[in-house]
Amino acid sequence: MHKRILAVTLSIVAWVTFPIAQAAELHVGPGQTYVTIMDAISAAAEGDFVTVHDNATIPDYQETIVIDTRNLTLREAEGEDVAIKSINYWENVILVTANKVTIEGFDMGAALLRRRFNLDL
Repeated sequence: MHKRILAVTLSIVAWVTFPIAQAAELHVGPGQTYVTIMDAISAAAEGDFVTVHDNATIPDYQETIVIDTRNLTLREAEGEDVAIKSINYWENVILVTANKVTIEGFDMGAALLRRRFNLDL
């Protein structure tokens, strides 16, 4: 009986002491925490959201993005039009190497090719 009470007590203490981690939302853009998309992705943990804001330049962001964090969502800020261009026309705009990655919104492409994408990988 005492072992059962001890086990229940330890379970309650563990539940209260170690709360379940919640997804963070990391923001990229002018006046936000992160300047580049890759800075935010590098700081992200599994389950986080990276929200990218328009930065009023064309394209908004010119960088090579590699997503290697599982269960990450990369999304365009609601109501904003964000363009991402590869650094060189022969490079990927976004390379996904992790599972369960979601990409929402964005105009992406090389210098002359731009298309709107929504991907769930």
